[in-house]
Amino acid sequence: MKKKILIIACVIILSVTGCSNNNRSNTSNTDDNKVNSNIGVIEDKTVEVFQFTNASLILKDEKWEFEVTVTNTSDTEQKLSYFVIKFYNEDKVIGTVKVVSTPTLSSHDAISLHIANNEDMSNITKVEYEIER
Repeated sequence: MKKKILIIACVIILSVTGCSNNNRSNTSNTDDNKVNSNIGVIEDKTVEVFQFTNASLILKDEKWEFEVTVTNTSDTEQKLSYFVIKFYNEDKVIGTVKVVSTPTLSSHDAISLHIANNEDMSNITKVEYEIER
């Protein structure tokens, strides 16, 4: 009987709290700012010889600001046209931005990319990067 009550209690707790995190955004408030801290948004990623680090997505002054540091990890200068940043909610692309950068990035140099947006980005679950040369 105790085992049956324990199982029922566990089912009720899972029903109330939810079993998965798939449809919830992982945001937190710090002072007047709201931070999207979904792992798919803030995790470091590498595309070709470019490493994307220190990504942040923060609501400041009613605008969502996305910032990421891009480092050329190769031993040679790299030519490029755009960094393409895709914002996802689950598996659906909800925004794509082409960021014009310097035409070349020297070996082991880093630049910071910054995007500001008035749209609600609290539901962003993943960010992917592409390079156009």
